[in-house]
Amino acid sequence: MLKVASSTRQNSNDRFVSLKNVSMQVNIHSFAAEVCIKQVLINSEETSNPIEVVYSFPIEEQTAIYSFEANLDNDRKIQTQIKEKKTA
Repeated sequence: MLKVASSTRQNSNDRFVSLKNVSMQVNIHSFAAEVCIKQVLINSEETSNPIEVVYSFPIEEQTAIYSFEANLDNDRKIQTQIKEKKTA
């Protein structure tokens, strides 16, 4: 889910960026699953000003994430630096 965090609009209602497409690839390894999820979201804001958003994805408590990557406007990439929970 991509929620708009701030905006120049006066309206304080929650707004979200539209989800255009979702695809998944799942590999099962014994008692674990490796899941790759690709989401395509479209900013349909009526303004040309950049918006600030917060990405959240619900996961189970015992889930481990080892990689996250976001491609923005096909020319910018955000990649995570994964840390142990104790040092994060």
